[in-house]
Amino acid sequence: MGNVLAHSTPPFHNWPMFKIRLIFLVLSVILFISSPAIYSAQNAWVGAEGSVYAQAEETGTPVYVFKPGEQVRIGNEPKNGWYAVLLPPGAKVKTGWISSSNILTQQQKSDMRGGGLSQVAPVSRKAAFRQWSIEGEYNVLLVGANDFQDKLGLVPTAFYASMPGGLIGFRPTLDWNLGIRVGMIAFTGVFSNAEAGLVGSYVGKGTYVGALFQYLLWNSRPWALDIGFGGGMLVGGGLTAVLNGVTLVGSSFSAPGFDGNLTFRLYPFGDMVGLYARAGYLYLLQKTTTINAVAAGAKYGGPVFGGGLMVDL
Repeated sequence: MGNVLAHSTPPFHNWPMFKIRLIFLVLSVILFISSPAIYSAQNAWVGAEGSVYAQAEETGTPVYVFKPGEQVRIGNEPKNGWYAVLLPPGAKVKTGWISSSNILTQQQKSDMRGGGLSQVAPVSRKAAFRQWSIEGEYNVLLVGANDFQDKLGLVPTAFYASMPGGLIGFRPTLDWNLGIRVGMIAFTGVFSNAEAGLVGSYVGKGTYVGALFQYLLWNSRPWALDIGFGGGMLVGGGLTAVLNGVTLVGSSFSAPGFDGNLTFRLYPFGDMVGLYARAGYLYLLQKTTTINAVAAGAKYGGPVFGGGLMVDL
């Protein structure tokens, strides 16, 4: 009996652990109460416009944009025409506010079915997202070593080319953008070959015109990321060389090709005007140009890096 009493422990031997649990409980309650009213929640569906804001008012840039028809979790009661909404993992914030006019609740859906309706009354597509986009960009193209350099008596080496251009796009859905892309390739080179007694320069050019399909990978305004792929044609390809004061003009050529890229977008000025950075690869088949009766291979493709300004309409 003495041993039992000797080894008994006070009733509050876990007092430090009890305090930790109590503090955790209090903090959880505070967070629970201070967050938007999601604790009394219901399932709902997004209408044509799924913009979510930090406050229960349409000010500033949306913190998140749901897809039309996407199922969401909202509070049971709106606040001044706004529902608290739970955002998915990966969003910058956990909760936000969405206008009740853009929400179809379970009750509303049931009422519509009971009345013989199968879907939400149509809303203009422009209210859901901006369909047209215009982009102006400047790119740098890293062109690999070319056969024409060897034919001019040079050591073939990679070189840089400028590629300013732009894109006009049409967005049939929130995730997809179909565009026509134009890029004007231009480069110059100056060389001397003492052994061959050559001094001169060369100028190359060509215009790439192609279709580009872009898919939205991630959208958490003001940030967005999309992947693009497409095919096209280099037209008006040409090469002019000046050797020891003599101008040699190569024959014009065209070359089919395709390109792929990743585009990182930022909308610091609202949802219409933004900036973007793009990295990708432009592949063009090698074609032959004739310089002073000498056939030379010309291949103007390679890795592409650049950026620009975009306007969504």
